[in-house]
Order: sequence, then structure tokens, then C-alpha cells
Amino acid sequence: MEKIVVFGDESFDERAACYAIFAVTESDVVRAEEALGDAKVLSGGHVGWALHAKTEFFDEARRRRSAWSDFSWNQIYDLYWSIFVRLLPIASTRVVGFTPLVNGSLTIPGGKWTDRDGKLAPIAPQGDLTLDGASVAMKCVQAALAPLVERHGSHCLTFRPDPTSTMLPWYGNRRSQKAAIDGMWFDVGRGAERLEVEIVKGTKPPLLEVADALAFIARKTANRSHSNTGHRFDLLHALTNPEMVRLAIGS
Repeated sequence: MEKIVVFGDESFDERAACYAIFAVTESDVVRAEEALGDAKVLSGGHVGWALHAKTEFFDEARRRRSAWSDFSWNQIYDLYWSIFVRLLPIASTRVVGFTPLVNGSLTIPGGKWTDRDGKLAPIAPQGDLTLDGASVAMKCVQAALAPLVERHGSHCLTFRPDPTSTMLPWYGNRRSQKAAIDGMWFDVGRGAERLEVEIVKGTKPPLLEVADALAFIARKTANRSHSNTGHRFDLLHALTNPEMVRLAIGS
């Protein structure tokens, strides 16, 4: 059976954290990359110019570091619209795991945890754990991936997350994002399944830019801005039409 390649990236701010995945079959990866490249070229850019939404839609000082710095926000918005229109004919799965934040963080209640049947989980009681936006975004990874694991099985998936060296707080210590993602296990009713994770080394796959855009657009929509810019992101979100899976954490 042909593998499904899953590209993932995060986005977070003070009010929400998201992790988005863009998944296509191995045989469609090149087609999707060509659609992305065509949109860039037709918009006046270059195939090799990387797109990072949080930079392109940021303040002028930060945008000056981007190859797209001469493009206005409206031009960048039109570029993203062009990208997703060109991706529509290609069969893909788009899922966003998300959760609201309070002042950029989320507190996981401590105490004794129970499983889905109400039985005490076989772990020692912990105190409350407050996670920052980056850490919560990593929690959203499994929420985003769970629908694909359930539908196709982990053995059919190859997960390529955006690589980063960010260290995350974890019960008084710190761990890397790679450690937070690598070797994830899922239980979707067939017993425990381990997902294959390919940590990207060297040049990033272009389709990580699509996952980056999905995460950013979903977060901007979750924030529900009533500005003209917010309305345009709502339209982009409707075009991309990802499956939204809310992260639920409880004791």
C-alpha cells in the first residue's frame, strides 16, 4: 500500500495554539510541490523562496529578512490564495489540532488521572503543569494526527514535522521538540500504534510551507479578529477547509 506523507507545523500566540498537518500520497508529493512553486512564480516570486506566514504577515522590521519583503500584505494574501486554489485538484488531508490559551499558556490540572473508562491511570499523581504556547502546540500534534491514524493506520503514514531546536519545559526539566514528537503512540481502538517520524535534516521539504500556512491561518481565524485582515483570513480558512480537532485535557 502506498504511503501517505504527512507534513506538520505549528503556530501560537497569546490566545491560541495550533498544529496543522498537510498530507498527500507519496506519488502526489511532486505534484503538490509543483503547484506551490507555480503559485510563487506566477505571483512574481521564485520557486526557492521559502514562505513563513508569521514572517510575511509580521511587522516591517521582521519582514525585511524575508525574500518576500517587497510584497505587500495584500500580495502575500493573494499568493496564499493562489497556492491553495492550485492544491485543490490534488487529493490531500488537512487537519488542525488546536486549543485556546490564556495569556499564552495552558494549565494541565494535577492530581490522579483516569483513563477513558474512569479507571485510575497507572502513573503517580502530579501537580498542576503550566505549559507555554510552544509546548501546547506540541500537545496539539497528536490531536491533528489522530484522524489519519484512525483512518489509515500508523503503518501507512510517514510524518515529517518542521524541525526545530526549541527546548520545552517539562515537569521542572526541559526536553526538545524532537523528543516531544518522536516515537508517538496512538490508541484509536486497535491497540497501541507507534507512528513513524522522519526528522528533517538539511533542506526543508517545500510542503512544510503549506502546513505552516494552514496552522497560521487557522490560528488567525480562531482569534476571530473583526478587522478587514481578519475577514480575509476567514476566507482563506474556508478555502483550505481543514478538519478542526480541539485538544481536550482533563484529569
